[in-house]
Amino acid sequence: IALWPLFSGDVQVESLSLVGADIALEQAADGSANWDFAAPVESGASEGEGGGEGAFDLQLDSFTIAESRIRYIEAGDELAAIDAIEAELALGSLSGPFSAVGTAEVNGLPVGFDVGVGNLDSAPELALRLTTDVGNGEVAIDGSLADGGFTGTVVVAAADGRALAEAAGLGGTGLPGGKIAVYT
Repeated sequence: IALWPLFSGDVQVESLSLVGADIALEQAADGSANWDFAAPVESGASEGEGGGEGAFDLQLDSFTIAESRIRYIEAGDELAAIDAIEAELALGSLSGPFSAVGTAEVNGLPVGFDVGVGNLDSAPELALRLTTDVGNGEVAIDGSLADGGFTGTVVVAAADGRALAEAAGLGGTGLPGGKIAVYT
């Protein structure tokens, strides 16, 4: 942790590593979730009151994740798993920009990713590139998020569209083999 920013109430973490983590995000049948850390609202106060005091900002220069996994479990059933996570993340501040580069296996599908999100205080720019060895697939998203919508381009391409669709759990049996490309 950098010392100088602490004097102005900011936290700057120069480097942090997470190795061998097994993170389970669980949502119970009643809707409660183990990732909900919201403090209870005091009686007589409405949500959002009293947030100005003690506010700080966080900057994370380098956050490395290795040999880790994240599982999403709903009402006891594992619905999604991200395994073999190897990633480098950075956080300019709590409102952005954010970046992440790495590899993982999403429900068994090998995926490479390169994500960048701009500052959330304005209409954030979004750049996302996902690649997979299956069918030599690639998804690229480039644009901005504003007013609850997305403006930009989406490109899906693969040397073998059927293999990519099947690996992603989208069926694919009705797709012809060979190259596919979809642009919006």
